[in-house]
Amino acid sequence: MNGKLSDLYNILVFADEETLIKIEDMISTAENYSCRYISTIDDICQYFDDNIPHIVILADNPAKGFDPVEIYNTIKGELTKNIPVILITDSSGTDLREKLDEIRPFGVINGPVEKDILLYAIQNSLEKNYEILNMKEEKRYEELFDNLNCGMIVYKPINNGNDFVHLHFNRAAEKFENILKEKVLGKSINEIFPQAEITGLFKIMQEVLNDGNPRHHTISFYKKDGSLHWRDTYTYRLSSGNIVVKYDDVSDKIKTEKLINESKHIYSAVLGNTNDMIFILNRDGIVTYANRSVSNHYEIKEMDYANNAIHFSFFWCGDSIDKVMEAITYVIQKGQGTSIECICGINHFKLDITPIMNKDAVSSIICVASDITELKNEREKLKKALNASINLVAKILESKDPYTVGHQHNVAMFAKDIAKEMDLPEEKIDLIWLASLIHDIGKIEIPSEILSRPGKLSNKEFDLIKEHPVTAYKILLKEYPRPFPDIIYQHHERYDGSGYPLGLAGEEILIEARVIAVADVVEAIASNRPYRPGLGLEKAIEEITIYKNIYFDAKVVDAALILLKERNFGFGE
Repeated sequence: MNGKLSDLYNILVFADEETLIKIEDMISTAENYSCRYISTIDDICQYFDDNIPHIVILADNPAKGFDPVEIYNTIKGELTKNIPVILITDSSGTDLREKLDEIRPFGVINGPVEKDILLYAIQNSLEKNYEILNMKEEKRYEELFDNLNCGMIVYKPINNGNDFVHLHFNRAAEKFENILKEKVLGKSINEIFPQAEITGLFKIMQEVLNDGNPRHHTISFYKKDGSLHWRDTYTYRLSSGNIVVKYDDVSDKIKTEKLINESKHIYSAVLGNTNDMIFILNRDGIVTYANRSVSNHYEIKEMDYANNAIHFSFFWCGDSIDKVMEAITYVIQKGQGTSIECICGINHFKLDITPIMNKDAVSSIICVASDITELKNEREKLKKALNASINLVAKILESKDPYTVGHQHNVAMFAKDIAKEMDLPEEKIDLIWLASLIHDIGKIEIPSEILSRPGKLSNKEFDLIKEHPVTAYKILLKEYPRPFPDIIYQHHERYDGSGYPLGLAGEEILIEARVIAVADVVEAIASNRPYRPGLGLEKAIEEITIYKNIYFDAKVVDAALILLKERNFGFGE
């Protein structure tokens, strides 16, 4: 029964057969009652399996073996579902009170049953139950209303809608308005919230009252502290004529949106005027934004990329397409940025690819493509000049110590292969190759008899040997850009800090120097020296394995061992 009393009520009557006949005669004249008459406990249990009656009539007849307490204990699980009970009994005194305490009926008919009394008891019980259910329903909705996260206020219109009085005011509204509902209920909106006139809310409430059409609107207002606030508001009319105002404080959201829009204008101005090509892609590789440099480079008009579904691969050609898309896939899968170089036509580009994260997933990708063609050409010129000068230095060094030149070339070959195995960038591989070719140039100032003397050197002589990285650094620093001189300066540093001349440790040592250090030791042990024959690759492998992560970087040693054990690298081949 929701909203009003039902037109038809199902009544379950449980009594002995004689009483059933009497009750059936009395109820049969009432058109809005549908009755089921049952005289056994088995039948009543079966009935409740498929039906829920509006009311139950229990007829107590001790002479016939009908005990309402026993019946109640059998079906009380169903009776707890708000089903009113009418007890018809011949009991009196203490017995009746005990039965009433057990069953707690809505109505009691004591003595012989009369038609008018029975129909009145049925109607009265249904009405009482309707009121109880309505009260429970109202309480349930009041609890729901009170615990909503949004502000909920119910107003009663007075004076033909010229004013509105507060009927309900939930907890969220208390928090938003910083006022207790006890100070609001029963009072006029103009008394409590005079700003309703200024914001237009009062006028909207009047319109909703008059035409019944809900309104969804955003209002803004200033608080007493001068801060501007916004509310997303929904106003509607109930069937009772009362007005409900539901609202959320969206001040933070609107302020954030304003900041984002301002940022977009700033970023658009900055990104639009940079020489680098800037793309924003979705996870499918579709370009959602491209700056002016993209249009200028490809000699196409600026497009609305968001509506044209242009794939990022459109902007690349040849082998670069696969290389670029592999990098995009890596960024999406790993959630980590990366940089690559690729060629498109006659131009060289450096792509810096960065993920934009939404929680733990990549939502979009920013690609900055820098044209490094001129830089690449200049780098090639410098590389050729550097190669030429280093080869010249090597020839000068060869005239003094042919052994040193052979050793340096072997170290350069091995160091270069180690760097490739480690997948180091091309520019680092080039630096390792060139630095390895003259890493012992500082020995040019050491007398040949010390360099080639067999047996143990004196402390003074060894101190002189240890100066060769310093000498090399001083020579090269004047002619070559950094980090080239630093690589040679550090090639005798050790990972645990026990090396020379600076005592650097771990990541303080340039990766190029760490690679040359391993290649230098392996070649020195495996190959012939002026004062002794070579000890072989097995001995060299043993040395770098023992001192892995002590003297030598573990990553470099691992790469060297792969070359020596799996790739059959050998010197002099």
